[in-house]
Amino acid sequence: MLYDIKSFTEVTGKPLTCTVKALQKGKLVREVTLKYGGIYKVIPDNPNKLKHRDKVGELVGFKVDKLDNPLRARIKFDETGRIGYVELEDLHHFVNE
Repeated sequence: MLYDIKSFTEVTGKPLTCTVKALQKGKLVREVTLKYGGIYKVIPDNPNKLKHRDKVGELVGFKVDKLDNPLRARIKFDETGRIGYVELEDLHHFVNE
């Protein structure tokens, strides 16, 4: 699986929104736009990745590199109220069932 990550709408050099496109064999599998205050569910593509799996939380920021590109999402989990860092490609839009 290949991921294309692009950030948009920057304020003082920090990204406010980020688009993650998942590509498999050159075809778009899914696209997620991450925004501050959005509710997302952690669903990693790798079945062995168990940390934060199936947790729901609110996006409260991004961890960025020296060039202000987003590396990880900072999520405040609904269950515990704690903040954790999650890979951008592991986040999916949360639909209340």
